[in-house]
Amino acid sequence: MLDPHDGWLDVSGFLDSVYGFVPVIVPITEPAVGYGAAGALVFIDRKPPDSQGRYQRPNITAVGGLCTENGTHGLFAGPAAVTAEAGPVNWRTGVTLQYRTATMRAPQSDQPCRRHALPR
Repeated sequence: MLDPHDGWLDVSGFLDSVYGFVPVIVPITEPAVGYGAAGALVFIDRKPPDSQGRYQRPNITAVGGLCTENGTHGLFAGPAAVTAEAGPVNWRTGVTLQYRTATMRAPQSDQPCRRHALPR
């Protein structure tokens, strides 16, 4: 895990493997929903260089969720991938599956206002 050139921590070998992923944690400090965190595992699938030896954009997939102190929560998953290459045009896809519930308090009221992403 140490770089042989400079001796610093280097995780590129792990990320370049078939099971390589980047854990991402983001704090949430929004006053309307309270403190919380969002976390995800981001998987990176490197592609080999093209026929001219140029770098190709990797396929990226993320799976994660979020939760705050007032009950707001959610889950998400989705890829960002190059699906077809036709000359100078590359078709990129990005689909996200989401479920989230937000509970917010209006500034003038203590009554919660609940919103759902999906009909119940």
